[in-house]
Amino acid sequence: MELFNNPEHLDQYLVNHSSPEDPVLTELTRLTYLKEVHPRMISGHILGRFLRMFSHIVSPARILEIGTYTGYSARCAEYNSITER
Repeated sequence: MELFNNPEHLDQYLVNHSSPEDPVLTELTRLTYLKEVHPRMISGHILGRFLRMFSHIVSPARILEIGTYTGYSARCAEYNSITER
């Protein structure tokens, strides 16, 4: 299947078929690229959506993230616990 043989096609497919990025996370990404030395270390939209979905499925009482870079993935993982309070 061509989709899985070409990483660029897979990335585009994921972007086209996922929900839009939250405006707060978009701003966090922008600030990371402006101010950090290695901005590509940020988790990013696709991984963030996966973490958000996983967190929703598991419904953890607590989330511990070790080694936070700019907090993108932490915000994605905690999103469901914030909105369900």
